[in-house]
Amino acid sequence: MNYLLTPFHKHADLGFGAMADSYKDAADYLEVNGAELAYFNGHLPINFLRRHAIELYLKSGILIFHRVLKLSFGTKPWDSDPMVRVSGTTWRPLYKTHDIQTLYGYFSQLFVEHQDFLASHTRTNWKFPSELADLINTIKVFDSDATHSRYPVTKDAAIDQVKGSFEQKSWDELLAMEGKEPVKAFLIVNDSDEIIQSFSLNRSPMPELTAALRAVAEVFHDCHTALRGELTSTF
Repeated sequence: MNYLLTPFHKHADLGFGAMADSYKDAADYLEVNGAELAYFNGHLPINFLRRHAIELYLKSGILIFHRVLKLSFGTKPWDSDPMVRVSGTTWRPLYKTHDIQTLYGYFSQLFVEHQDFLASHTRTNWKFPSELADLINTIKVFDSDATHSRYPVTKDAAIDQVKGSFEQKSWDELLAMEGKEPVKAFLIVNDSDEIIQSFSLNRSPMPELTAALRAVAEVFHDCHTALRGELTSTF
């Protein structure tokens, strides 16, 4: 109840988990109730919300471990500005780290380092799905710096060209789609009514990214709930 009815700064994870829940809930609602958005780039805000929720869940888990177990951030005390260990003795500020794979690497490392504590103090099975690392990698490939679904132009021009709802197809390709599913197309013709460019609607471009974001958000939502319930009740 403290988690629900107190401001963020009173939470064991400084509100990262509560905010992650809000982003995930918004994505889930849009996916179920915002069908009209799916026609024109509606997948992008949904993917963005889930991607951001995942980042916040990972940061929440890191903060819960450090603040509940009073783990130092390298040479800095547990209650100082939070950090993420990226390798050996190298630490990076948590608030400036947005790479999912980096956050997940340290997050999972904390579970390994403190598995004995978790085994003796909690009742949860902390084993993660075997495919989780591959799903995290899929998100990394498409969205390494949290800009994929935020901006039309990013560092990856190739992906930028195919992430929108409309994709360029030849007339022959459009004809080949006939009979498989309804085709919504935009044709540009010249003065002789010859087709010079054609585009078709794809309501779910890059479905592997959307599926990975949905699955990973669910895993970390459940993990966050367990961490909060098992470790922060007396914080």
